[in-house]
Amino acid sequence: MYSYASHCTDALILSRRAFFLCVEQFDSLYVYAEKEKRRADDECQMKENARDSLKEENQNKRIWRRVAIGEGILIVGVTAGVITGAIIPAAIGVIAGEAMLCLIPRKKKN
Repeated sequence: MYSYASHCTDALILSRRAFFLCVEQFDSLYVYAEKEKRRADDECQMKENARDSLKEENQNKRIWRRVAIGEGILIVGVTAGVITGAIIPAAIGVIAGEAMLCLIPRKKKN
């Protein structure tokens, strides 16, 4: 980039060439910086999408956990009613268990 000249005209041409090389390097750095900024913005958006997806998956997991507990109560009640022969008390127990499962408020985790 740096060369020496004996005449003013040659020195002017060399300084001009050095200036344009600096401008080209600046332009390439500017393009690189813009590309990195876009990539960082895209990664931030992907992170937000992942957080939203995680919230939705946790909500679905809570719902299916409650469904599984409800089915467990139903299966235990039917099995107890068939084995003991006390179908009406078992049905009342199942109804009470299912009602409590529906009426208990969901715990919110922050």
